[in-house]
Amino acid sequence: MIKRHLSPLFSACLGLSLIASTALQAEPLKRVVSAGANITEIIIALDAEQQIVAVDSTSQLPNNLSLPVVGYHRQLSAEGLLALAPDAVIGSDEMGPDSSLNQLQQAGVQIHRLNSQSTVASLEQRIDALAKLLGHPAKATELHQKLKQQLTQLDEYSQSAKPMNTLFFMSHDAKKLLTAGSDTTANSIMELAGAVNLAKPHLNSYKPLSDEAILSMQPELLLFSQRSLDKLGGVQGVLSSFPVLAATPAGKTKAIYAIDGHALIGGLGLASIDEAVRLSQRLQ
Repeated sequence: MIKRHLSPLFSACLGLSLIASTALQAEPLKRVVSAGANITEIIIALDAEQQIVAVDSTSQLPNNLSLPVVGYHRQLSAEGLLALAPDAVIGSDEMGPDSSLNQLQQAGVQIHRLNSQSTVASLEQRIDALAKLLGHPAKATELHQKLKQQLTQLDEYSQSAKPMNTLFFMSHDAKKLLTAGSDTTANSIMELAGAVNLAKPHLNSYKPLSDEAILSMQPELLLFSQRSLDKLGGVQGVLSSFPVLAATPAGKTKAIYAIDGHALIGGLGLASIDEAVRLSQRLQ
């Protein structure tokens, strides 16, 4: 996944602003734009959804909650956000563009960019940061306890699960596959579930693998984002579009499962942990 990089000057100014806002902030934020699926799910889990005034297009909301959608978190419009009169915009370090963030900051809107790393520690840091910004420390304690229980469950499942040789793919069309290597949320989900990511030693992000490499790896399980699987027409569509996958052990047994794409956005999140639990149960 390609990340936008802030200019050195803007990064420095933004960093100083965040330090100052954290130090001076005494009251919880009241009107927040949540720009990222990972951020929104944590805010909702903290029971702070009443403090959200809008979300980005990657965010999933419960059926009983309806909020304005401000577009994609990498392509935010300052004008549209300012019309909502937020006191802050919270997103991952993938949020942008820089010009919109700069304009919002100049208008007095706080910008909080949280990590998008794919580790449990980074998820815990995000929970704590959001709880502090929104004023829900007690709920954060509950959320940490739930997370700890899930991780214990995953550890128990992984000890009894078959360490299945696995590859994770995304495809935006029926012509090209991108494989998840290390430093990806998909890799973290696989490892938490007890699966072996065959691409990890060879790739460090989402990149193509040659047909020869895929065949040589002999994957027993193929994972796709739900969106990719739907676009390709399900399991049979995958095998028809990519004959190389049909020739693998996973293809021959049709061991092809979907991972919720929202669980892959913005680093390891609560939905990612849920997907790891679901995958680990399938590996038993």
